[in-house]
This record gives sequence, structure tokens and C-alpha cells, in this order.
Amino acid sequence: MMINKHKIHLAGVAVAVLILAAIGIAWGQVWEKKPYQQWSKGDVEKLMSDSPWALQHTQRLSKGGDAGQDATVTVRLRSALPIRQAVVRQMQMQAKYEKLSDSDRAEFDAKTKPILDCPSCADSYAVTLNGRSEQNTSYDPVYGRFRDATPDQLKTYVYLENDRGERRGVVHFIPPKTLGADAIFFFARRDASGKPLLTAEDKKLTLRFGEATITSLFTFEFDVHKMLLNGEVAF
Repeated sequence: MMINKHKIHLAGVAVAVLILAAIGIAWGQVWEKKPYQQWSKGDVEKLMSDSPWALQHTQRLSKGGDAGQDATVTVRLRSALPIRQAVVRQMQMQAKYEKLSDSDRAEFDAKTKPILDCPSCADSYAVTLNGRSEQNTSYDPVYGRFRDATPDQLKTYVYLENDRGERRGVVHFIPPKTLGADAIFFFARRDASGKPLLTAEDKKLTLRFGEATITSLFTFEFDVHKMLLNGEVAF
């Protein structure tokens, strides 16, 4: 009986691919494996600091001749559904949602429904920027730079850009009210022809917060392919 080694090899490759695919499913990210109502505190923190929709960058900043201090800046794609779900899940845990009465749960759900539905997300991309320093709680690079900014000022140096060089400038802005608070930026989702900035064919999203002379602390890049959910860009 002749044994076709080529077919055996192909069969082995096929089995290996199936095994890897199964492992990939098992190792899938939290937003793919379980509903947001089951996310743990660690799941939420991971999604909101190091995920396809959130990045952190720590850099030593200095003023004049001083030694400087480390500051961490976190950017979140706030209009992305996984980030909105993480925000609601965080609120659930703080409110001990599982222990609430039926009436209190209904009240809570009504309160958080606008976050999940996000009517404004149909027309706008929303991004939050947050800053903190572990060494000096009174130092916040985001608050210091953006607390007095106006939308007109930001239009010149804050923008989203895809890998084809197309940009969206700020159309609305909510400055941070206190140290540690978010600065919230809104960008038009579509251009004059109705086309969104990002599609499934794009590869990279760049967010720039600051004049060209400012360090890369305020520049972030996202992998668009990792932002896809069910074939669509979640943002």
C-alpha cells in the first residue's frame, strides 16, 4: 500500500491550523469571550489602559532646569463600544450592582443607558485624555495644558489622522475641570461626502494632541485592525 506523504503533510498542517484556531478562541480577549456584565475589575482596568482602544504613555517631563518628574498620560477612544461598556461596568462594581434591588437596578440601568446607546456617537468620534503623576499628585500635564484651551485654539494642533493622511479636527471640547479629570475631544465622524475617517481597510489611527514642538507624549497610534468587531471599526 502506497502512502502519500504529501497528503499526510497537508493533513498535519490542517490539524495544526485547527488547533491554533481553537487556542486563539480560548485565548480571546475579554471583550470577545464574555459579556461586559461579567467583566472583573482587572478586565476593566486592562481594557481602559492597555487595549485596542486605550493606550498609556509615561515620560519624564521637566520645566526649565529642574530634574523633572514622571507623568502618565492615558488616551481612550471614548466612543468605542468596549470603552463605554467598561465605563458602565466600572459604575456597576462601584454601586455593587449585583446586590441592588430590582427597582434600584432599573434606575441604574436607566441612568447608564445613554452611555451605552451614545446617540452622539453616530456623528462624532469622542476621545478622552487623562494625566497623572505618581510622584506629585498636584501635577497633571493634561490639566495644565488643556484647562484653559478653547475649541478654536485646539483646531490648529489636535486631530485624528488615518494612514491615508486624512484628518479630522476638533469640533467640540470639554476641558478638564480639576486635577485628574478627563479632557474630552470630539471630532466629526464623516467628511462632507459622508465618508467616515476610519474603515476596515485602514491600518493605523494617529491621535495628535499638541503643537509640533511638543514631545511625543501627546501622540498616540492605534492599530485599526485590532479595533474591528464583527468586521466593523469599533470607534
